Amino acid sequence: QFGGAVEDFSMAIVFIAVFSCLLANLTVATRMCYSLSRDKMLPGHQFLSRVNRTTKIPLYSLGIVGVIAFGFQFMSAGIAANIYAITATMYYATYLITMVVGWVAKRRGTLREAPPGHFDLGRALKPFTIIGIAWCLIVIGYMTIPAVNHMAAEYALGAVAIGALYWAAFLRRRINRGEAGPPQSSMERLGVAEGDASTP
Repeated sequence: QFGGAVEDFSMAIVFIAVFSCLLANLTVATRMCYSLSRDKMLPGHQFLSRVNRTTKIPLYSLGIVGVIAFGFQFMSAGIAANIYAITATMYYATYLITMVVGWVAKRRGTLREAPPGHFDLGRALKPFTIIGIAWCLIVIGYMTIPAVNHMAAEYALGAVAIGALYWAAFLRRRINRGEAGPPQSSMERLGVAEGDASTP
C-alpha cells in the first residue's frame, strides 16, 4: 500500500528485530553454558569453562552453542519449531520457579534482606510475586494446553525429563560430594554459611 521504499524500511526493521532476538538468545545460552561449566555441572566442563586470555570470551561455550543453533537449521520445520517452543516455555518456567522459591524463602525467613541502599520490594514482594506467578502460569498454559501446542509441551517435558535423569544419575552425587556446584567462596559472598543449605 505504501510502496517499495516503505516495504524495504519495514523489512530492515524486521531483520534488526530478528537479529537482536537471535543475538540475545545466543548470549543467554552461552552465558548459561559457561556458568554451569564453571561450576562443573556439565559434561566437558574442563573445556567449556575456559575463557580466552586475549578476547576474554568463553570461546568453547560460544562455539558449542553456535554449532547446536546452526544445526537446528537443518532439521525439518516442524521439529525446529517445537524445539524453539521449548525456549519460550522454559523461560517462563524458570521465572515461575524463581518466584516460587523466593516466596517460600521469604515465608521461611531465609531470604536475606537487600543491603542498605539497594532496591527492595519490601511489603510489595508478596502481591508482585502472586501476579508474576499467575502471569507465568497463564503464559505457560497458553503455550502448552491448546491442541496446536501439545507437541511443544511434549518436547518441553522431554527436555525436563532428560535434565532430571542427568541430575539423578550423575549430577546429584557430584554435588553432594562437593565436586560440582558454586564454589564455597561464592556462597560465602551470598551469606551462606558452610553446611547451611536452607539459604537460597
